[in-house]
Amino acid sequence: MKNVVKCAILSTAALLPFSAFAAALDCPETAVVFAETNGSKDPISLSDLSQQVGSAEGDSTTLYEIAEELRSTYPKASDAEVSDLLITGYCHFLNAQTPENTRTEAEVMAFEQAAYMAAFRNAPPQDHERKGWLYGN
Repeated sequence: MKNVVKCAILSTAALLPFSAFAAALDCPETAVVFAETNGSKDPISLSDLSQQVGSAEGDSTTLYEIAEELRSTYPKASDAEVSDLLITGYCHFLNAQTPENTRTEAEVMAFEQAAYMAAFRNAPPQDHERKGWLYGN
């Protein structure tokens, strides 16, 4: 009987969502380039972006289109800044979905990889430092 209970506890623990997401995530700041107000650009709306990015979760084509739109609207933004902004938007999306925001570490890492692929138009360069803040929360 003890083995059955122990097995049930271990099985349940393995199925629990990534526990770090039970509380609000500490989202990074938006890069200065996205806060520009000169010309025809308005500062980026994290609320709107988070909804777009959240809707694109699991849809790399839509995520790529969002990255292209960001590059077009903010031509001074580097690929790294675009990827960071996509991840920041996803962070805000998850915070807005609390408590439904639970994701496994694998799901979060998959989103991060998709964001890098969209922003860099392929894999990021080897020297690009992954901050890992999203699943490090």
